[in-house]
Amino acid sequence: MKRITFFVVGLLVALFPFMALAKYKNYYSYFKDNDITINPPEEGFHEVDSIGFICLFVNPQFMFKEENMEKLYKVSIHPAIFESESSDALLLYPCLELLDYSDLPQNELKVVAEDENFDTSDRIRKIFGKDMSQYCNADTAYVYSFDLREPFRGKFTHCIGIVLRKYAHDGMAMKVLTTDEGKPNAEKYMRTLLNSIKYGNEVTEKGLFLEKNAIEIQEDIKKNPPRIDPNYIRLQNKNWIEILELQRQGKSI
Repeated sequence: MKRITFFVVGLLVALFPFMALAKYKNYYSYFKDNDITINPPEEGFHEVDSIGFICLFVNPQFMFKEENMEKLYKVSIHPAIFESESSDALLLYPCLELLDYSDLPQNELKVVAEDENFDTSDRIRKIFGKDMSQYCNADTAYVYSFDLREPFRGKFTHCIGIVLRKYAHDGMAMKVLTTDEGKPNAEKYMRTLLNSIKYGNEVTEKGLFLEKNAIEIQEDIKKNPPRIDPNYIRLQNKNWIEILELQRQGKSI
């Protein structure tokens, strides 16, 4: 019975991002009601129109020996994306994460390196301390960088990953993507993303429940992860490149 219960809980957690957006009027109102403020940049960026969730494939070719692992760490899901007016950077806002995803950076880096034993100890910055105002008022922040094996939307290759953790709050995993031209300004773009998000200090009943059950729920999600078809992601990226070409030619979509 306990195994079945955790399976159901894990399934609900995996589907929660989609259920939550159905309940709330928009992406931002969900966070506001959960003690997180998101104010995307009003200057220098515009929101990229999309249907549903944007999926970033970190490395479509690599396969973990453990089948379920690759489903968790090969695909990064983002409901909101903002592009710089110079078209050299994307800010990928976090999905509605519910758990502590502090192991995400090392596993994504292993996927990119195509080595499950890859040493990530010197590739991840762990930031914590009394003053975390520069990191969204989180308790802990993890920052790491890598190059995608396949450019996202045809030209965005360089990636900065950011994972935030605060007690009794949703964990957040987000990214900054840049082109070759935008890479020198990557830190500035990362600061723009971080400055647009802030955790509050309220401890809610939901947050306490998640903290109490985080380990059990996370283990069950690893055993029963959401199913995401790699071929769909590749097709999505291919279609985007075709759309960009139509736009360059001045044709309607």
